Amino acid sequence: MGLLDIIGSALRAIETPYSFVYGLIFAKGVPYKETLSIAQNELPTSHHKGITLQSLPPELLLHIFSFLELKPYIISRAVCKDWQQLLPLADIHPIRRRLFNLFIHMLEYPRFMETRSWTTKHLQLFDRQAYVNSLLSQYPAIPDEFRMWILEWPGRMAISCIWPGLPMVKFRGATVERNTGVNWMSYGSPMLLSIGYKEGTSKPRFIPALLLWKTGYATCWLIFENNIPGLFGRVLMTRVYEDEAAAIYPIPIPSDPDSDNDSEDGSDDVEINIPSPDWITFLEDRWDIMLDIGADRADSFEPVLFPVEYKFNASLSTLLPSPPWVNCHTSGFQHELLNSPYLAAFQD
Repeated sequence: MGLLDIIGSALRAIETPYSFVYGLIFAKGVPYKETLSIAQNELPTSHHKGITLQSLPPELLLHIFSFLELKPYIISRAVCKDWQQLLPLADIHPIRRRLFNLFIHMLEYPRFMETRSWTTKHLQLFDRQAYVNSLLSQYPAIPDEFRMWILEWPGRMAISCIWPGLPMVKFRGATVERNTGVNWMSYGSPMLLSIGYKEGTSKPRFIPALLLWKTGYATCWLIFENNIPGLFGRVLMTRVYEDEAAAIYPIPIPSDPDSDNDSEDGSDDVEINIPSPDWITFLEDRWDIMLDIGADRADSFEPVLFPVEYKFNASLSTLLPSPPWVNCHTSGFQHELLNSPYLAAFQD
């Protein structure tokens, strides 16, 4: 038997428990540990006499593992102890490795299954590749961490109910599973919006960003702008209670002559909001924050009425706070940006 036949046999063997077990891991009422025991009992062997997965040399297994996407990689960890020890040594994409580590971190939470109830009940399938293609049709670059998360992350493991396959509803209270506010990732197909950006003394401009989540006091954005250093792929949370605008970043504030907070270049503007450096770091932080909420509050939510209304910089969770990226350069939207009270006092 040739090398390609052996690899093909191994991949088919991985695929079978993946299809069977993966549905069980996230199905309601099936504990994770029970699923692992099922996976081990159902592990198939090669149909070729004398060759099993266990007989393959570690070097070949590691080579096979390096081709796996996130879901089969996760399931492979549950096959046997030998594979569990080998998988960390596989040369997989660093972003995929970070997503895998986040997955394991989530499973380690003692009340993990309690964080899945609303998600598993309301989850719907969506075309992942079409979602990515739609974003690319509006802007030529997507943050790599976000792209891989959309294409490979298990929908039933959505954090804070931030996921395109979950309904766009307004939550009235936060729980260990979801945050107060609206999941704007399920709005449109999707649609990139624009946020105002002012760098130093330059003229304010719009930059592309994806609206993720919105409450009455905070707005969460994934920045797509890749022409300004330090912005691409960052996750921004603007907070009304800190005198920030829903759709402008950063908010320039006059420096205090008696303060030690002046910027290093001696300018009069100080950036007061530091975004998450990338999408996975944001997810890691969101998971840990949600777990600190404690006991669940009342399961209260209501649908968002369509079409949604637009108002620039609106803080209300159900209002669209900024224009679509594809037509943000029209005179009306430009006028709104340049005359925003958050920026008017700092124009040249």
